[in-house]
Amino acid sequence: METVKFHFDARCGWTYQASRWIRRLEELGVIEADWGVFSLEVMNAAEGVDPRTIEAESGPALRTAMKIRDLKGSRAIGPFYKAVGRRRW
Repeated sequence: METVKFHFDARCGWTYQASRWIRRLEELGVIEADWGVFSLEVMNAAEGVDPRTIEAESGPALRTAMKIRDLKGSRAIGPFYKAVGRRRW
């Protein structure tokens, strides 16, 4: 079975929609999802802005996801992101 690394931004509805498809493929046994975090606010910051100075709206959710990853592994982030996404979207 192929492993798909899926990066998400908790604030992005498009990544939430895509994550639903990823979870469905995982349920069908087509892939295994490996979850990672991504901040659009940091990636789209103006050139020269120190990313550590950005107070990203998605920051708390992404920091929580990273803590889950550190404690339980990246695959454990999926259920957390599903709950966050359902609440937000």
